[in-house]
Amino acid sequence: MRLDINELRKINAFMFDYTSDVSEKNIKTKAMKYQKKDKLFFIVGTRWPRKYKKRTIDTNYKNIRIIKHDLFAELIRIDGDLLKNFEYIIELNYVFDLNALKEFFIDIKKDLLNILGRYLFVNEDLKRDLKKIGIDHSDFF
Repeated sequence: MRLDINELRKINAFMFDYTSDVSEKNIKTKAMKYQKKDKLFFIVGTRWPRKYKKRTIDTNYKNIRIIKHDLFAELIRIDGDLLKNFEYIIELNYVFDLNALKEFFIDIKKDLLNILGRYLFVNEDLKRDLKKIGIDHSDFF
């Protein structure tokens, strides 16, 4: 991914954003909104244009990398059933089956609620979880 080791020493966190639009205009908008000099910002393309044969798209930003969804799965080591679910979600996104995607999301939320006793997608839960590990929510977002 052409990361400079000297620049990596300045990085104290990784951020991920997901988008089906990897156009230059959208990337610039995301860079302006989320980029922080001490964070490595990965923009995960969930609908990769057929013309791009590589799994990354080069940018002029030192700490922003645009990566294909399958490279993201490798980076964070998604495997097994979770990888199958991830690939299924990506496929639904490619074919614009929003009804099936919504149903799948509702099922996952139910499963997580049953397993964890709460939703993972509630902002207050995220703030509390980050605080437990010593990260201030406002530093991150």
